Amino acid sequence: MVHLEDRGFGGLRSNPQTLELLLEVAMATERGLLPSKGNLFTDAVDILRREHGEAKADAPLITIPGEEVLETTFAVFATLIMTGKEAHTKCKAI
Repeated sequence: MVHLEDRGFGGLRSNPQTLELLLEVAMATERGLLPSKGNLFTDAVDILRREHGEAKADAPLITIPGEEVLETTFAVFATLIMTGKEAHTKCKAI
C-alpha cells in the first residue's frame, strides 16, 4: 500500500476492482507500474482492449488501432469529468 501512496495512487485503493486492475497492469508489464495515473490509464486501456478481443474474437474493438481506442477513451472520460455525469451511453437523443 505504501508503494501505491508513493506513486499518488492512494485514492484508487478503496475500490477492489481498481486494486485488481492495478495488480493486473503491474503483472502485465515487465517494468511494473509507472509513476503516473496517465501511464496507468494507458496501460489499463490496452490490457482491457486486448482482454475484450480475447473474450469476443469477432468484436470490432480489437481491430481498432490501440492509439485510436486510447484517444476515444480519453475523450469519453473527459466528457464525464466536465459534465459531472457518472456514465456515458450510446443512446440517441430524443
